[in-house]
Amino acid sequence: MNRARLSAPAMSLAVTMAATLAILAGTPDALAASFTPYRPVDPELGHVVTLWGVSGDGRTFLGESRRLADIAPYSEAILWDETNGLRRLGLLPGGRFESVAYGSSFDGSRVIGRSSSAAGFEAFVWDATGGIRTLEDSIGPDYESNVRSVTPDGSTLVGGRLVERIVDDDQELDLTIYEAFRWTESEGLVSLGSAGSSHYGSMATDVSNDGSTIVGWTESPLGIEAFAWTAEGGMQLLGGLEGDGFVDSRPTAVSADGSSIVGSSVLSFDVAVPFIHTREGGMRRLFDAEGGSNVHGSANDISADGSIVVGETRIGLGAGEAFVWDTDHGVRSLKSVLESLGVDLAGWQLNTASSILADGRTIFGYATDPMGRGVPYLAVIPEPATVLLLGIGLAAIAIGRR
Repeated sequence: MNRARLSAPAMSLAVTMAATLAILAGTPDALAASFTPYRPVDPELGHVVTLWGVSGDGRTFLGESRRLADIAPYSEAILWDETNGLRRLGLLPGGRFESVAYGSSFDGSRVIGRSSSAAGFEAFVWDATGGIRTLEDSIGPDYESNVRSVTPDGSTLVGGRLVERIVDDDQELDLTIYEAFRWTESEGLVSLGSAGSSHYGSMATDVSNDGSTIVGWTESPLGIEAFAWTAEGGMQLLGGLEGDGFVDSRPTAVSADGSSIVGSSVLSFDVAVPFIHTREGGMRRLFDAEGGSNVHGSANDISADGSIVVGETRIGLGAGEAFVWDTDHGVRSLKSVLESLGVDLAGWQLNTASSILADGRTIFGYATDPMGRGVPYLAVIPEPATVLLLGIGLAAIAIGRR
């Protein structure tokens, strides 16, 4: 029987190819540049499920199931995963209208959200042991609170609560003044204060993995200003990008170690751009909007190591476009990146990139499908090193064939 024999160079290439493929085979989903839409169905008729977020491990989705038959819509916070299906979380005591879940610990075991209650609309925390419960007791009527983020271990929650409602009968304008807070099981709800004295107050929007750094926005003498809070330094103002004589900078997310912060800063009445703030470099925009108008951009989340940012841009009233940013490439269309990696997205519009998961490669957001329907999705972008290894492997195959 004749056997094909490899020359020494070809054998070397074959070994390189085999080693490359072995490395890739040992890395779960290493080659899986992908786009997966999700359309969960509530088994009860007349209910529509909306997903607002996903746990850090990408396994548990959070949102609400809304009953559309009533004159006054009713919704209930839900969890959904492909194994267990849909689980209802209920409402706070006295709540009759609405609850929604939009954040969780890494494994989805502790959930945060907002619910109607006997007091008003309150932030809640849920777990399988304690069920759904409020963050504060003995609250009077007409109360509001909102929880915006939770640490991966579920121990620390941050958000804002109503401290004053100002009714202006002459202008028929109500001002609701919030104050940023931090919540833990041991300490309960602790106020972070505010840099201003009236009108807007403050709101905490995200927290580092260990709970030591909290970011948000507060009213300040300059306008609405981003802040970073620590127990040692208190509330430190971060300024804003240069605007028309005012500051309006609002963080949305912070990296795992608290060193990098992203959000949106207003430049003029019709221009807002995404920013990144680092301890070394301060605040800088992710792209320029010079000469443009009706341009609105927001950085919505940042990877744990601060190297990748996701968000969206929109011109005027047009549909948004999801983007991904890194220092090597700058801002790129998420759809274009996925298509360059071989993902077929014909007819799809990727409108938002809301969060990037703990693996630094999986992105959650909302898209419009070819039929014009809004659909939540998970998109996976392989690590650059994985793409490079794949390229080496394919090159080895091509040269070996020649």
